[in-house]
Amino acid sequence: MMYLIVILVASLLVNLLLFVERLSLLKKIAKGDKLLRSANQQLQLTRQTLTHTTHQLQEQMLRQVNAKQGAIQQRTSQVLEHLIERLPAIIQTQAQTGQNYVQVLKTLPSPEGCSVEELTDYFKERNKTWARLWQMRDPNALMKLMNAMMSHSTSEAKQAETSTSS
Repeated sequence: MMYLIVILVASLLVNLLLFVERLSLLKKIAKGDKLLRSANQQLQLTRQTLTHTTHQLQEQMLRQVNAKQGAIQQRTSQVLEHLIERLPAIIQTQAQTGQNYVQVLKTLPSPEGCSVEELTDYFKERNKTWARLWQMRDPNALMKLMNAMMSHSTSEAKQAETSTSS
């Protein structure tokens, strides 16, 4: 009988130890679950913040690109307007003197940013075809250059219109 009591007490102690161990494991699991939930919340908050920041950066970059395109279009319009205003004088002087249009433009007054050297630099930076036409220096090349500039400005305006509407 004593043997049975010892076995029963030992069994109770083992069950009690197993219960305490399970309880300890449950506490650890609960603590881990709590940490996991907290980490998920932090991750979700970080994701929302990154998404918001990304949208803000995209909008800012779009505004900068649109502003740059506007400045480019404005400069193209300025150069084109300058050439169109001087076209009658260029044609008349070319007919009288036989000079090419670059030589004629050097003799005509020009506003700031529209000297022959500045125009040459502008065409080199802006468009290789325009630069090639500018260097040809014959009356037909000047007309082709101006037509290319006008069609390019028109296509850029249409493209800007579609990008802002979408």
